[in-house]
Amino acid sequence: MGTGHRFRGGVLLLLLAVLIFAAHAWHYRGWVEDDSFISFRYARHLAEGQGLVFNPGERVEGFSNPAWVLLSAVALKVGGDPLPVTQLVGALAGLLVLVLSYALAWRWCPDNDWAAGLASLLLATAPLLPRHAVTGMETVPYALALGTAVWGFLPGQGRGARRLGVAALVLLCWLRPEGLAFALLILLLGRAGRGSWLVVGGAALVLVLGRALYFGALLPNTFHAKVTGQGRGLVEGVLYTVDFLRESGGGLLVGLFLVGLLVDPRNRRAAPLVGGVLTLQVAVVLAAGGDWFHFYRFYTPVYPLLLAAAAAGVGLLHEMLTGQMLPLSRRGKPVVLGAFALTLGVAWVNVYKVEREVQRVVMPHVAAGTYLTDAYTRTGQWLAQNSGPADRVAVSDIGLVGWHSRRPIVDMFGLVDAHIARAAGRQHFKSDTAHVLGRDPDFVVLVRDAQGGYLRVPDQALAAAPVFRAGYIKTWETPVGFRDEVVEVYRRRGGPGGS
Repeated sequence: MGTGHRFRGGVLLLLLAVLIFAAHAWHYRGWVEDDSFISFRYARHLAEGQGLVFNPGERVEGFSNPAWVLLSAVALKVGGDPLPVTQLVGALAGLLVLVLSYALAWRWCPDNDWAAGLASLLLATAPLLPRHAVTGMETVPYALALGTAVWGFLPGQGRGARRLGVAALVLLCWLRPEGLAFALLILLLGRAGRGSWLVVGGAALVLVLGRALYFGALLPNTFHAKVTGQGRGLVEGVLYTVDFLRESGGGLLVGLFLVGLLVDPRNRRAAPLVGGVLTLQVAVVLAAGGDWFHFYRFYTPVYPLLLAAAAAGVGLLHEMLTGQMLPLSRRGKPVVLGAFALTLGVAWVNVYKVEREVQRVVMPHVAAGTYLTDAYTRTGQWLAQNSGPADRVAVSDIGLVGWHSRRPIVDMFGLVDAHIARAAGRQHFKSDTAHVLGRDPDFVVLVRDAQGGYLRVPDQALAAAPVFRAGYIKTWETPVGFRDEVVEVYRRRGGPGGS
C-alpha cells in the first residue's frame, strides 16, 4: 500500500473527527459553568479601571488563569461579551488539539496513519474535550498549550518546533498556576537550551513578581483554597483517578500508551517526557483531591497525549500481528485482532454510557433553563433589583451571583477570601461561619436540597448557626429543576427592606 493512500485514509478520519467535535461542542454550548464568571467579574473590573479585583478594594487573586482573565478583559473593553468569545477560543483550541493528537500519533507510529486518525476520532467522540471547550474556561486552551509544548520538545524535533514549544510553555505559565511546574518539567526532560530557559523563566518571573507586588502573595489564593494537604483529599484524588480511567477508556488506554511508547524502540526516548507530564498531572489531581465537574476537567489537559500514545500503540500492535513479529498462526492473528477491536469497542461503549447518563439527567434541565446555573442567574438578577450597590451578599458559588448582582460578595468557599482559603480542610469543605457573619452580609444565598438539608458545607454550617437563624429571614427563593434543589435568599433583619 502506498504512503499517499495511507495518508488519505488518516486525513479522512481526522476530518470526520473535526465534524464530530464541532457537533459535540455545539451541543454543549448552552451548559456554562459558574466558575467561568469568577474570571469574567475580575475581567470586568479590570476593563472598568477598578483593578484586578473581584470586590473593589480587595486584592485577592481568586482566579487561576491570568491570560484568560486578560482575554476576557479585552473582550469587555471593546464592548463584547466574554462568554461567547471564550467559548469560540476554546472551540478553536479544541480543533487544534485534534490536529495535535493526529501529529503526535503519526510521529509515534509513522507507518500507520490511520492510527493517527483514530487518535483524533476517539478524542472527538469522547465528551471530555468537546464539553470543556465551551464552558467559558481555559481548560482546552491549556490542553493545547501543554500538548504543543510536549510536541515541541520531543527528541529529534527541529528548531521551528522548539520555538513553538517555547511559546506554548510561556502560555502554559500564564494559563494555570500548575503550568509553571509543567514548564519546568518539560524544559528539564526536553533538554532545553539556555535560550528556552531564559524566555520561559522571564515570562514566569514577570508573573510571579507581578503577583507578589499586586496581591502580596507568591501563590494565587485559589491554590490555598483547593489544595487539601489532607489524607482524605488524597483518597478522593485516587478515587477520582480510578473513575477517570473507568469512564474514559479505562486501563486499556494506559496499556496501549505503554505499548506505543515503551515497546516500540523508536519511541522510547519520548517516554520520559510524556510519562513525566502524565505523572505530574496525577500528582496535581491527588493534591487537589479531584474535582466536581462532569467529564474530568482535571484530566482533560493530558487526555490528548494519552490518546495519541494509545493510538500509536494500536498501530504498533497491528504491525506486530500482521507482520512477522509475533509467533501466531495465520488464523490466530485475525482472532487476536478481533478480540482487541472488541475490547476497544467495549471500553468506548462505557464512555458512551457515561455521557448518555448526562444527556438523560443534566442536559434536559440545561435546555429548559432549570439547571443550577440558571437559578444563580435569576438570583443575581433579583439581587441587582432588590438591593443597594453597597449591600454585601454571602454565597458559596460566587460566579453568576456576583456577575449579575454586581454586589460585594462574601465568599463562603474562600476562593476570593484569603482567611477561609487558608483554613484547614479539603476543597469545598472549608467553612468559617463566624468569619462570614463577622463580615456582616446584608443578604445570604443558600442552596437547599430535595430533602430540606444543605449539600454545601458552608451552607450547612451557616444554616445550623443560631445567630444566623436569629439574625436573618428568608425573603426570596427560586426552584432548581435539576435534583429538585432550591436557591434561597435571606436578608438581615433590620437590613435592606427589613424590619
